[in-house]
This record gives sequence, structure tokens and C-alpha cells, in this order.
Amino acid sequence: MFNRQLKNGIKKTIVLGVIVLIVWSCSHEPVVNELSASANPDSEIVKFNIGIGQAKEEQVNVLAPESFKTAEDYLKDAKKSLSQKEKPTETLYYISKGQAYLNRANELAELARTKIGDVVIARQKAIMSGAQTFFSADFKHADNLLKDETEDIEKNKSESVVKNRSELQLNYMDLELRAIKQARLKKANDTIEQAVIEGAKVFAPQSLALAEKNVQDTYAYITAHRDDSDNINMRADETLKSANFLLQITRDTKAGKSASPEEVAIGNNAINVLVAENLNLQSRQVFARRFEEARSSFSVDEAEVYKQGNTVIIRLKGLNSPLGNGVLNSKSVAILAKVQRIIHNFGRSSVIVEGHTDSRGGRALNEKLSIERAQAVTKYLLSNSQEGLITNAKAIGYDYQRPLADNKTSNGRAQNRRIDVLIKPEQSSEFYPNSDSL
Repeated sequence: MFNRQLKNGIKKTIVLGVIVLIVWSCSHEPVVNELSASANPDSEIVKFNIGIGQAKEEQVNVLAPESFKTAEDYLKDAKKSLSQKEKPTETLYYISKGQAYLNRANELAELARTKIGDVVIARQKAIMSGAQTFFSADFKHADNLLKDETEDIEKNKSESVVKNRSELQLNYMDLELRAIKQARLKKANDTIEQAVIEGAKVFAPQSLALAEKNVQDTYAYITAHRDDSDNINMRADETLKSANFLLQITRDTKAGKSASPEEVAIGNNAINVLVAENLNLQSRQVFARRFEEARSSFSVDEAEVYKQGNTVIIRLKGLNSPLGNGVLNSKSVAILAKVQRIIHNFGRSSVIVEGHTDSRGGRALNEKLSIERAQAVTKYLLSNSQEGLITNAKAIGYDYQRPLADNKTSNGRAQNRRIDVLIKPEQSSEFYPNSDSL
């Protein structure tokens, strides 16, 4: 015990010492390691320039702005010295000084990351989303606010940065979200705007309403799922299709284009396809929303919720102990009531309840136990369900045939003792038109 406390004390002392050393160095000129007089100024400027670029990529320019700016100024001096053909020692001097300040900037940036790491991550994500390009003025404003705080870190005045870190983080998160929407929906918005200019409100009001709704639905999805790039791209593509279709319909109607029976049939089919795609998009959004609601219904020790295509899987963990003999207690009933609400949320559904055990006790005992567990849950769900809500219910006991973990460990056995409830909404043909039956 004493040795552990001693080691922890030494670690804290070392960390504190490093911070004190960095803070002390900020009030003094950094240590300069002068380059050899025989060094090549051209190649040294190239190395220094690369170092500046790498530091900027790692956000050192905003995490240690003063030291980084000084390093950049020395780089400019070195380039000017070289271009004016001054003595090589002069150019090398500027490079040596600049490298010293760049080293200090890197050290201070690391210190800043320990204090505002979440802000650093949010800024990087905003950059990756294109916020610097789409909203350069707002991004620069956010950077200026960040620099105000990190300059205080350089001066060992970090009280305000801890207080303001949430606001700084939110600035960049907002920029990221706006940039994602701009990048994914700019073409669709521009196309809709052009259609309106050309008379869409008069010549294609229904198609206009459909295209505008697709935009708003995609905006809402991005707001809720900004990291789901695959689905965002899919929705953005579908939204652009509806915008392009709107513009084409507007132009054709405005021009009074006379269509042959074949063209009318093709056009009607295009409308039907577009409407079907829109309904498909909306139904998938509904399914996704209901799935997220299901996931948030349980605590970590109660259940985990997954999906496989159009099937929702609720892995019940809180029923392990109460179901040792297939009997439900009050805690189990409370958890199953949540399962019941989820089924109600999805509407008419087929349900399979799977009972699983660990490998202790032999095959016969575990077969009996697993089916009793599954039947107890199924009985509860059926007896407490609205009439016709569960259209088909099965109870299956798998004993220890489908383990999730190694039965040789207590932790593994605990994971294997579980109830899985598989819910497949009958509306799956709406959510996933090409899905197979359960």
C-alpha cells in the first residue's frame, strides 16, 4: 500500500514538474540549439517549413498561438534572408530561433490538449466537414475565441478556459453540423431554388412540396445522426433526385410540352418511382427513430438493443437471476413492461423469445431451464399485449448451444445466461420493402 502511494506521489510530482517547467519556460526565451555553420540554409528552411506545416495540421497554431506565430515570423525572416543572399549564418540563426519557438509551441499545445481535448476534437471534425470553406468568417471567429483562451494557457492563466470549454466546443460542433448540411444538400437546395425561379409554385406545386419536405427530413436526420455518413449520403442522393425531378417537371409543364402516350406513361412511372422512393425514405426514418427510442429505454444492466435488417433484437440481461426457475419477479415485470411498450411502438409484430443458459448443470437441465425462461417471457408478453398486436409468438430454448462468451469464466457464463426477444414488425414491408419474413 505504501509503495503504491509512493509511486502515485512520484508520478504526480513528475507531471507537476513538467507543467511547472513548461510554464517557467514561457516567461523566458526558449533554449536555442544553433545549427552548424556548415549546414545548408536551403535544406534547413525546407525542414523548418515542413515542421510548421505539420504543427498547423495538429492545430498548434490555435493551441499555442503566440509561440507558433513567433516561429512563423522567424521562418519568414529566414526566407527573406535567403532571398536577399545574406550570410548563411544569418539565415541559419533565424531558423534556429524559429525552431526553438516551434518546439515550445508543440509543448504548450500538448498541455492545452490535456485541458481542452474535447474542443480540439470538435475543431478537427469541423475542419473535416468543410466548415473552414463554407463558413470561413464564422470559423475564424470561433478560432479567435479559442486563441483568446489558449493564449491564457501560454501565460499560465487557464482558469477561464476550463470555464468556457463547453461554449468553445459547441461553437465548432455547430459549424460541423452546418457544414455537413451544406455539403450534402447544397445542390438540392440550389436546384429547388432554380425551379422556384422558373415557376415551380405555379407549374409543379406538389413536386415542390415533396422536394422541400425531403430537404427538411434530411436536415433533421443529419441533426440527429451527424456521424452516420452512409445514410446521410443515401438520403442526400434521394433528395437531389426529387429536386432534379421538380425542375424537369416545372420546365416541361411551363413549356406546355405535348407528350405522346408513351411519354405520358414514362412520366407517370417516374412520378410513381419518386413517390415510392420518398415513402421508402420516410419509413426507414420512422424505423430508425423507433429503434433509437427502443435503445434508450433500458439501462446498461437491463438490456442491450440491436437490429438485423428489419428485426429488432432486445438482449435482456436483467432477467438472469429472477428466471432461474422460469418465474418472474417484480424487477423482471418492470423490464418486460418496457419490451411491451417497444412492441406497441412498432405496431403489429411477430415475436420470437429465445432462452439461453450457460453450460453448468448438464444438457437436460439447461434445455428445460432455457425453454421455461422463454415461455415465461412469452406468456407475459401475450397476456399483457393489446389484442392482435403480437400476431405470431414463439418460445425457443437453446440451452447453451449459442454462447456469446467462454463458459469457462464467471463473466462469460453471466453473458451467456440471457433472454433474446426478436421483434419483427409486420410493417417491415413498409420499413424495408424487399425484406424476407421472419
